[in-house]
Amino acid sequence: LMGCINEKRRTIHILDTFIPEDSKHYPNRLVLGTKGWKEYRSICSMQTADQLRYLGDWHSHPHATVDRSRTDRDTFANLRPELDGLGVCVITTGTRHKSYVINVE
Repeated sequence: LMGCINEKRRTIHILDTFIPEDSKHYPNRLVLGTKGWKEYRSICSMQTADQLRYLGDWHSHPHATVDRSRTDRDTFANLRPELDGLGVCVITTGTRHKSYVINVE
């Protein structure tokens, strides 16, 4: 997820997404790839004067709840070094959605 966060107004604006070509989809799991990510992130940063930044990720739990799984908690921990301050993870079932704020501090 790419966008911006306005902490003063307590809003998160998701403006773009990127799905790496080498991501692997399994019936019960998703392994996020990285192919093309650094280049895409650099282009977004350059074209928006660093206003559009990496916010976090989204994924689905099509046959489960929107609650965080153990894998999600581990992923949140791994995302922290990539984030600048706050981030977000969105989980969807297709009909329900839930967003989790990731605080780096």
